[in-house]
Amino acid sequence: MKFVLSFFAALILTACAGVPPAEVDSQLGAWKGAHIDELIQAWGVPTGERTINDVRYAEWRSRRISSSPAISVGVGGGGNRGFGSVGTTVGGGPEENTCFRQAAYDQQGIVTRLTWNGDATTCSEAIPPRYPQKN
Repeated sequence: MKFVLSFFAALILTACAGVPPAEVDSQLGAWKGAHIDELIQAWGVPTGERTINDVRYAEWRSRRISSSPAISVGVGGGGNRGFGSVGTTVGGGPEENTCFRQAAYDQQGIVTRLTWNGDATTCSEAIPPRYPQKN
């Protein structure tokens, strides 16, 4: 019985664990030095672009809506033709997470700097792995 409880506790803790920000930094860092066209091909069309002081920026925004689990706790009792109960629900409902990614690139289209902001798990899901270039 203890094994079963330990298994479910570990499963719940694993499900709740998020992606560490350092992992997102690593995923993003793999794209530094890529050509902006390669980035667009892998990430999709940017949701925004701008130029500031001769530096070009491409921006992507992602949104993930998930449903978090709810836990209900209740106490009830009854007797002599009466019944009463008290209960509460903790958690649950939709949860929205966002990720903003920005790539700065030079006149030749080479990505020189990458930044991200938002939920690390959402960002990790939005950044595809970069595979080595074939010559």
